[in-house]
Amino acid sequence: MSNLTGNKPLLNRIILGKKSKIFLRVLLWMEILVIGLYVLNIIFSYFITDAFDIQNIFTFHIEVWTILLDTSTFNAMLRLSMPIALTAMGASFNERVGNINIGLEGIMLWGAWAAVYFSYTTGNAWAGVFAAMMFGILIALIHAILTITFKAEQIVTGVAINLLALGLTNVLTLVIWETQYSPIVDTIPKFNFFTIPILGDILQFLSFSQYSNFPVVGIIFDTIPDPIKILNNHNIMIYIGILLMPILHILLFKTNIGLRFRVIGEHPQTAATAGINVIKYQYAAVLISGALAGLGGSILSIGLASQFIQNASAGKGFIALAAMIFGKWTIFGSVLGSVIFGYFFSLQIRFDILLKSFYVPNPFIQMIPYLVTILALTGFIGNARPPKHIGKPYDPTED
Repeated sequence: MSNLTGNKPLLNRIILGKKSKIFLRVLLWMEILVIGLYVLNIIFSYFITDAFDIQNIFTFHIEVWTILLDTSTFNAMLRLSMPIALTAMGASFNERVGNINIGLEGIMLWGAWAAVYFSYTTGNAWAGVFAAMMFGILIALIHAILTITFKAEQIVTGVAINLLALGLTNVLTLVIWETQYSPIVDTIPKFNFFTIPILGDILQFLSFSQYSNFPVVGIIFDTIPDPIKILNNHNIMIYIGILLMPILHILLFKTNIGLRFRVIGEHPQTAATAGINVIKYQYAAVLISGALAGLGGSILSIGLASQFIQNASAGKGFIALAAMIFGKWTIFGSVLGSVIFGYFFSLQIRFDILLKSFYVPNPFIQMIPYLVTILALTGFIGNARPPKHIGKPYDPTED
């Protein structure tokens, strides 16, 4: 016991050391990003202006770091990452039972279309949200019937769902509204924490922006993100998504139902031997993923844009799959991967608007999260191992 007690300070130092290393590593990669942007900016300034527009590197650093740490950047990150996060969490469920569904891209698209159509026809945005989830469940059910019951190739089925979604939503939009986009519809209202009696005053007191005029301390608070303002004044659906995160984590990793999902994905024959109805649980997991992807799609349309446009999902279903793999098939890991994508999408917008003499094309900024994912999957955050039985139809006769 004395040896263990004597080693506690050393153990604490090791743990703190790991946290410090992670923090320093994040800062290092962000500085590499800034330097890379500076070099790219010089190169593109030559091609665009036929002359080198070499901005002072110190000024460039200050401007970029201000945007990197700006509260508005993180506020936009939360909005942009939520549709991806919901779909990625759903993908964790269907892949944990061994079912691959790359049709989540198409389900998001159907969710975005259904949310607008039913919000438009009923005049109620919440009816649109409910319809988006129902459409998500319906399309996921089709995928489940084809891949689980009839044992069709899962990748091919997912591709078919995506192609049909892209084509049919475009056709329906043109037929119903006679344009390539829908009219503006009612959206779910935003929620301001500061309007809550008593609690709003407490949150206002805790907000960093309250102390921006203080000597020394105000400068520090102005240069770091304000957590209260990051979380405040969002569409209510964003808060629903945040509340779903711990609930889905508990369901998948802390309950008997979640344990059965995970056992089925690793060895369905073992699960069947233990008396688990493999088919039933596979259907349940796929339908959960469909509902979440449909909900994510509804945020894309009536949560962010207030209307449906053709190809509204724009690859975000595939990005969600990448975020799930980044997060190693876990709920919080998938959310982290989604937040990284959302952060760089936010940067892409803010660089284009706020950074002076910025010549780097937007696609170069949009490439960053994909590069981060590739680095992560090649071992920078450890090996990402999928469930052993993923992509294989369940056959009771197999050993």
